[in-house]
Amino acid sequence: MKIQKKILNRLLFLNKRIRTDKRGSPLVEEGILIGLGLFGFLLILSIVTGVLDWLLVNADKLLSELASLFP
Repeated sequence: MKIQKKILNRLLFLNKRIRTDKRGSPLVEEGILIGLGLFGFLLILSIVTGVLDWLLVNADKLLSELASLFP
């Protein structure tokens, strides 16, 4: 019975220590900020490439129409 109480007290102490320990908080915050920054960069990059692709397709169509007008 004493061993079980010791183990239980030790587990409760560790659990309490984990909840009140703030040393990892800045690392977690930096990781989240880096992840959000990377996500934002990739989002903007995909929008820019989509617009450039759309512009290239329309430029090709325009040039083909102009070529058919002036043989």
